[in-house]
Amino acid sequence: MQYDKSLFSLGIMLVELWYGKRLENPKPLTEPLSNNMRLHGHLDYKTCDERIEEIETEAGPMYGNAVRRCIRGVDFIAKSLEHDGFKNEVHEQVITQLELNWKEYENGYNDQGI
Repeated sequence: MQYDKSLFSLGIMLVELWYGKRLENPKPLTEPLSNNMRLHGHLDYKTCDERIEEIETEAGPMYGNAVRRCIRGVDFIAKSLEHDGFKNEVHEQVITQLELNWKEYENGYNDQGI
């Protein structure tokens, strides 16, 4: 799997934001991580990937999809934010989803009269 480290880091932050705490590996690793799995200190891809389904269920499809795209990658031939096409896909598949999610949350919050 190829990915952009910055995008993966954003995914970690979105997961941590959802849970309201820093992520830790749930179990000790039984085998060393390959270079493309060691992304964020001791936090590995599998730890984040295992949480995607739960986040999609709890947070909804827009937030969950943004997390999924950050962790698993954006569907585009280039895998670097240095490539304009990749940046456009990140904007469409991640940033736009987060913006729509925020607007939906904000509207629901305002509808409650708070």
